[in-house]
Amino acid sequence: MTNEPEHPDAFERRDVDVSNIVLTAILFALTVCLLLLALWGLCVVAVPESNVGGASPPVQSPGETPVGERVRMLPPPHLEGLGTSETTELTPPNNYGWVDEKKGIARIPVEAAMDAVVESSRKKGGGQ
Repeated sequence: MTNEPEHPDAFERRDVDVSNIVLTAILFALTVCLLLLALWGLCVVAVPESNVGGASPPVQSPGETPVGERVRMLPPPHLEGLGTSETTELTPPNNYGWVDEKKGIARIPVEAAMDAVVESSRKKGGGQ
């Protein structure tokens, strides 16, 4: 007995069983529907407030002060002592100068700093 097919143009003798594929798809769809129905029922039983329409209330523990009242009870921020020096440090520099000459920390404009970074990357071979 050889492993050669009986005919040179042999093929599988059995085709795909379409009825089994359709039956499997229908059973899969029914299973998914039953699972969704069971999860919906569990949600209705476990979380009864989910049936109430409208927005859900903010999370709050029993006996806890509402969030809005707690925010109103906070003291205002302390802005005393904030002068122009703190605000100018937050703005990007547009001129050259020393921040700390002893440590060698200088202030340069942003555009000049970007150009310096590009130029140093070109010298290292990082950019074209």
